[in-house]
Amino acid sequence: MKRLLLLTVSICLLSVAAIAQNNGRFSGTWTLDIANSKLVERASIESQVLTVTHTDKDIKVETVTKRKPLPPDNGDNMGRLAGGGVSPDYSFTYTFDGKEVWLDELTPEAKVPVKLSAKSTPGKLYLFTKRTVPARELEPAIISIRDAWELSPDGRTLTVTRRQSTRFGTDNSTFVFVKK
Repeated sequence: MKRLLLLTVSICLLSVAAIAQNNGRFSGTWTLDIANSKLVERASIESQVLTVTHTDKDIKVETVTKRKPLPPDNGDNMGRLAGGGVSPDYSFTYTFDGKEVWLDELTPEAKVPVKLSAKSTPGKLYLFTKRTVPARELEPAIISIRDAWELSPDGRTLTVTRRQSTRFGTDNSTFVFVKK
């Protein structure tokens, strides 16, 4: 029993240390370096700016994205999906208390339920986003995103490795941001 208690306390202390180590390090305004990023074609991103406010309790991420024009929607919804889909700009706050945050994202098409969660380890952040997008079919489309954030040693470059899963498959992208 004492071993279990000691193990639990150790894990909690490591989690607190990981959050403290990352505290504030990701804060700032970040501009996407498209030339050094590896983006899926359908993202259609021309430019993107992240504004990040990082504390020991949470991280707020705001994006402003400029996208290439969407292909026409011929009724099968693929034009919209090919252009990156749901919402090009967002402002989400992820908490480090282990609890999931639920919110409704307002898009031009509908109100989209979103579930957010985060995890911190020394030198990295993991942000999880799950959207349930209404679709023309009977079942809504589920979009799950796992972002792993890592800073360069000088703190001037942020690399976000993204794994996005939908019913159509899984895509991997690497976003490289430079601090303004």
